[in-house]
Formats: sequence, C-alpha cells, structure tokens
Amino acid sequence: MNILSIGNSFSQDAHRWLHQVADNLGADFHCVNLYIGGCSLQQHWDCYSREVAEHFLEENGEAVRLVSIQEALSLADWDVITLQQASHDSGLYDTYQPFLRNLSAAIKATCPRAKIYLQQTWAYASDSTHWAFPRYHNDQAEMYAALIAAYKRAADDIDAGIIPVGEVIQYMRQNASAFAAVPLTRDGFHLSLTYGRYAAALTWCGMLTDKDVRNCTFVPWDESGAADEALLAAVNQAVWQVLESKKMR
Repeated sequence: MNILSIGNSFSQDAHRWLHQVADNLGADFHCVNLYIGGCSLQQHWDCYSREVAEHFLEENGEAVRLVSIQEALSLADWDVITLQQASHDSGLYDTYQPFLRNLSAAIKATCPRAKIYLQQTWAYASDSTHWAFPRYHNDQAEMYAALIAAYKRAADDIDAGIIPVGEVIQYMRQNASAFAAVPLTRDGFHLSLTYGRYAAALTWCGMLTDKDVRNCTFVPWDESGAADEALLAAVNQAVWQVLESKKMR
C-alpha cells in the first residue's frame, strides 16, 4: 500500500513507526510524509499554487529531500493520500476552507485512484503551554470537542475517510488506567516518542487494513530505551476498542 501524507509534525508523529508497525502486522506499507513544521491547509495550498519545493519528503520515517506537492503526487501510484489541519486550527472549521476543497480537487485530478483520508489530530495536554491553547480556553475537553466536529464536517465536505488518532489519544487519557502516569505527549502537544507515536501508527494500520491491532508485537524505542511491552499491549487494546466502537456506529 502506497501512502502519502501532506502534513506537518503531527503526520510526522504518525509516520515514525508506521512502516514498522505495518510490517509487524503483515502489511506491506510504503509510507511517505510531506513535512513543514506547523503547516496549515492554507500553507499547503499556497505551496501547491506556487509549485515550490518547500516540503521535506520523509520515507518510512526518515527524511530524504525537499519536494513540491506536485512532484510528490507523481512519485507513485498512491493508494491513500492523507491531509490534516494544523493542530492550532484543528477546531476552527473556517480555517479549513477553501484550502481543503482545493487540495482535494487537485489530488483527485492527479491521483484519481487514491482514497483521501483526514488524519484527525488530537487535543493538547491539559497543562500544555502551546501558544494557541487559549483559543480553546486552555481546556482539553473543549479543544477535543471542537476538533472532532471540525474534522467530521471537513470529511463530509470532500467525501474523505477519517483516521481517528485524536479519538484514540483521548480514549487512552480517559479510559486506559495504565496511562494515568504516562504522558502521551512529549511537550504538551506532539505525541510522546514511544507510546503516543505507536498509538498513532497502530490506529492508521487498523483503519487502512483488516489487521487485528491487538496482535502487534513491535517495540518502539527512544533515547531512554525500549518501551514497556505491558504498556504497548494496553495501547493495542485501546486502539482496538476505539476502532471497534466506530464499526458499530
């Protein structure tokens, strides 16, 4: 499966372990992420309109070179192409359009076989010091509700699927007691290098394949060493729980 993401550091978080998780579950993923830090849909569309090579291309979690969106769209016969809003604008639907519709139309014209998904970003940690958190009154629940509504409306607008990473992270915060003392973000907004990023990768695999995510045995790592396998099993269960709940809706 050829997967292209037109995103920012939040798609970078999702892609870090995506290839390895997919491989562990028996899925053959070729994962490419286009990255500009903090990039919004408006900025992506501006780059596309000017045909400039300002996106870092990351392949299977590793940076390669700068490309334009046009070049990236031509690099493979993409099966899946994902878009997302910048986290700070994620709950403000007016910031999505017309840029999302424009990007979607360009993708469909160039890659008509590709299925478009939106990666649903996540609410900030309750104690986040991100400069945009006051837009949501520094309230994680308010931000979460706003971004869920905005992504749903955006997906309906362009007939896209949703990869529910935001729902998974919030579910783990509220329902997975194993993570009561384990931060899922590393700075109040980016995902933690092990459990947060692993949860995102697992969510993508679960949405894009028929694999049972509870069977994943891949162990991510960071500078402090390998992740705890018992906590990884708790992530597997949480992701499976969210994805199963969505199937029943």
